[in-house]
Amino acid sequence: DLYWESLPVLEAGGRFDDPADLAWSYACAADAHGQAGRTRRSIRLHSKAIVLLEAAHGPDLGDGADLLDGLARGYLELGEFESAFTHIDRLLEIRRRNEGPESVEFGSTLKVRSTFHAARDDLAAEERDLERALEIFEAAGPAEIRTVAAVLNNLSMVHIRRGELDLAIPRLHRALGLQRQTVGEDSAFFAAALSNIALLHWAPGNLANAEALCRAAPPLLLADLRPQAAER
Repeated sequence: DLYWESLPVLEAGGRFDDPADLAWSYACAADAHGQAGRTRRSIRLHSKAIVLLEAAHGPDLGDGADLLDGLARGYLELGEFESAFTHIDRLLEIRRRNEGPESVEFGSTLKVRSTFHAARDDLAAEERDLERALEIFEAAGPAEIRTVAAVLNNLSMVHIRRGELDLAIPRLHRALGLQRQTVGEDSAFFAAALSNIALLHWAPGNLANAEALCRAAPPLLLADLRPQAAER
């Protein structure tokens, strides 16, 4: 903490020749304060780091664009949605310009932004971001299978919150199949996906169906669960 607190003194004394080096020191300090629960302090330090990177690299922040993610999450934690969206939208636009709208980086930022919509209970916007992210990750091929499964799971949660169980269950089954391919049936990820499906039957009181699903799900994971294009 003493080092982080001394950064303004070191900056004023000209101890950093490269503004980018100073920016990363402020960014590390921001992360430390964020992990300690000092969110407002973390936001101020993240903002300082971003200003320094703008001076060093221009508005796209060089390789420091991800700092906008941390800044946006800080505002989200405080419930300051307008500021949170301002920064996550800026990051999304940087990804669009530099990596392209079909890139995994763009898709990952959409996936993050969907959680912001979820925090604000904007299901329609959350679904739009997740659907677009799903298209991007599916097009990326086998390297992103686990991410496809995660996005399918998140989409199913949107359907569940709307009461659309008929739409949620197929996506959860597909996510389950992808989890089985990538992490195996003994993993916590597979167990979580399986339990989500069972809960859809348990919630309205169909306990027998839930138990039967848990027992029967593995042999039911047929060809429709292969990593194909998502159902529309």
